[in-house]
Amino acid sequence: MLWWLCVALLLVHHSLAGCHAVVLPQPDIWPDGKFLYPNGAPQCFTQGSIMNISWETKYKTTNLYLVHGANYDDPVALTLNTATRWHEWRVGYPTRDDTKPFVLRLVNAQGTPEDMAVGGIWSARFWIGWNQDTSSSSTLAPTPAPTEPATVTDASRSHTTTSASPANSAQSNSGSSSHGKAIGIGIGVGLGVPLCSAVILALPFLRRRRNQPESVVHGGPFAPPASDKSYTNSTVPEDMCLEGKQVYELCGESSRTEADSSHVRYELA
Repeated sequence: MLWWLCVALLLVHHSLAGCHAVVLPQPDIWPDGKFLYPNGAPQCFTQGSIMNISWETKYKTTNLYLVHGANYDDPVALTLNTATRWHEWRVGYPTRDDTKPFVLRLVNAQGTPEDMAVGGIWSARFWIGWNQDTSSSSTLAPTPAPTEPATVTDASRSHTTTSASPANSAQSNSGSSSHGKAIGIGIGVGLGVPLCSAVILALPFLRRRRNQPESVVHGGPFAPPASDKSYTNSTVPEDMCLEGKQVYELCGESSRTEADSSHVRYELA
């Protein structure tokens, strides 16, 4: 199952990069060294991507060439007479040809003409995935330097400013409207959350207060006096004031009990 998944991913990679579907053989073994990268996997490199070519060899200085197909007599020199063991190459080729793979060749820069002609080290072959929407000539052509703009008059400059102002105003209006919406949402959330919290916290107190019984019930007995002192009415004659003497009643059991507050009688002084 895992093997089929790897094959599917490889096919998808080839199809997206525009590579050839033919699987290339692994690199050969060379007595003077070998390429560490590319080494046979992956076999497709997208046009314009960066390839970090690396190798190990007994040569002191080397020349690195790119060969397309069997065009051994007309290789493209990537770097010459270098003592390093790596080279950074932006993948590309002057002409587009999907029928033939590419290969890198490393030769001894200090070798004999015969060594440079038939000797050296070869890398694994690989495909270049060309961009589907652009041709190789347009992609690989050097980017022209920007030219200086021509001198314009004040009228054309004002015209350019006027024509560009609607786009700028639309962008500014959209930015201000989005900023205003963000502020409105922030204010609504900032006010709504505390208000909802206060209402939720106040609901238990309101329910408790509503269920609490009243202290005075209409039609019931009055509250007892705060003290046992007798009060006289100063607006009436003194001889008509009632003195708070309690009278005891005899019960059926001939025992003297104190009458409750509802049976208290008063005598004239």
